[in-house]
Amino acid sequence: MNFQEFNKIAKTFNQIEKARVRQEKLEKFAKLTDTNEFFVELYFLDGKFEEIELEGIENGVNIFQLYREMGHSLKLRKIVLSTDKGKVKGVNFKY
Repeated sequence: MNFQEFNKIAKTFNQIEKARVRQEKLEKFAKLTDTNEFFVELYFLDGKFEEIELEGIENGVNIFQLYREMGHSLKLRKIVLSTDKGKVKGVNFKY
C-alpha cells in the first residue's frame, strides 16, 4: 500500500466517522426537542441565576442567540438552553 492509497482510505474513514457523529447529534437533538417547553438559564458573574421559560424550539434558539451575542456586556458567566429532559446546548463566557 502506498501513501496515496493510505491517504484515500483515511479520508473515507474520516467522512464516515463525521457522518456517524452528525447523525448521533441529530438523534439526540430530536429526542430533546420533542417537548414544547424550553428554558434559557442565565448564570451571571456575580453569582446570580435567572431562568426564562419559553415555548417552541424556534423561540428558544432565537433568545439563546440574542443572549449569546450580548453575554459579555451583561456580564454572563454561562448560558444554557435546556428542556425538562436535559441540556440542549450551552455557552461559557471567558473574561
